[in-house]
Amino acid sequence: MGEVGKNPARGHKRQPYSVLFIAMLGPRIILAVFPAIRRYHKKKLAGSLREVLASPAVRQSGTIVDITFLMVTFISRNDIVTSPSTINHQKLLWEKFLRGWPESHMKHPGRLRCLLKRGVPPEMRRDVWRALLGCEQLRSTSSFSYQECIRAIRLQLVELGVSEYSLNIHNHELWEAGNGNENVEGTIHKPAKMGHLIALKTLRQIIVDVDRTFPTHRLFMGRDTSAKEGHASLFRLLSAYSIYNSEVGYCQGMSYIAGMLLMQMASEEESFWAMVALFEKPKYLSGYFDSSLQRIQNHSAIFQKLLLQRYPKLGKHFILLDVNPLMFVTPWFMCLFTSMPCWETVLAIWDLLLLDGISTIFRVALGILHLDRLRCLSCDEMGQVLPKLLHPPAQL
Repeated sequence: MGEVGKNPARGHKRQPYSVLFIAMLGPRIILAVFPAIRRYHKKKLAGSLREVLASPAVRQSGTIVDITFLMVTFISRNDIVTSPSTINHQKLLWEKFLRGWPESHMKHPGRLRCLLKRGVPPEMRRDVWRALLGCEQLRSTSSFSYQECIRAIRLQLVELGVSEYSLNIHNHELWEAGNGNENVEGTIHKPAKMGHLIALKTLRQIIVDVDRTFPTHRLFMGRDTSAKEGHASLFRLLSAYSIYNSEVGYCQGMSYIAGMLLMQMASEEESFWAMVALFEKPKYLSGYFDSSLQRIQNHSAIFQKLLLQRYPKLGKHFILLDVNPLMFVTPWFMCLFTSMPCWETVLAIWDLLLLDGISTIFRVALGILHLDRLRCLSCDEMGQVLPKLLHPPAQL
């Protein structure tokens, strides 16, 4: 699992630069952290910072190429840090910090933010995310057994005559089973030793969504053995959570978060506890996937107020076009921006999200609208602006 997460998802266009939404990273920090910019900046003291960062010399140096609002534009982290000694030093800093976790974070909270701003080495991301999410603490204090749950799910699939490795082929059998054997509540046989019920409609929806989650990532792409295992892992992960929290069950959007965690974490079970942390902790997405979707609606209303306050012209333009923020922030927020075209940007957003929590998604969403405001303002109707919002350009 972990090896797959080290590379950008196939199908996400790798741009010469991408946007990392980090609030409060000002010019002084930029010039202090990235020597290539600092050296070039001395030669252009009379010019603006934007001119310096947009210069060919800085672009070729493999560092930041633009700064707008409270956001930094740069190419992938691997290109920013070119010196092996710098890379090793960065890894050593992270290893030292994580060895002392959580005491190191409690004593020096600012140090973690500083490390995140410098970038998370791909090989360290799994450990950083585990620490921020508190996965091990969740697992050790819970009576829920992931492996026992998976055994129960497999027993159910056997009863239905369905294989976890050919779900797309057997999905029609679940529909037939539902028409013949499903009761009013939509449940099937009780899983052995679990004490919970799984709805056939839940299994069907999971199978449909598994097949269309990250279809261009090598973990899930195609029909070969590797892809079948990836789909099976994603199915097991989502099915297990529907048992873990039977009140929520499964909701569309979960599969992208689960898929991201499978790419980054070392094992399927580790991905499960990371997903539980994201879905259950109030700091993150707790309440986002309830049947009422009340929290996402509340956050959409908050976002609309922020938009009108920060960018009144754009906010009023959306009102004129009858574009409610709920129409575009729902997939952004519930899938945590995994649809963004640049994978390094997605990972950077997640790094910051796991540190700061749900407030990050508001900053990121406002940043997207700031960068894409001219295109949005040029639209005359809802049908023009929504596709632009749901599919931001790769150069953002």
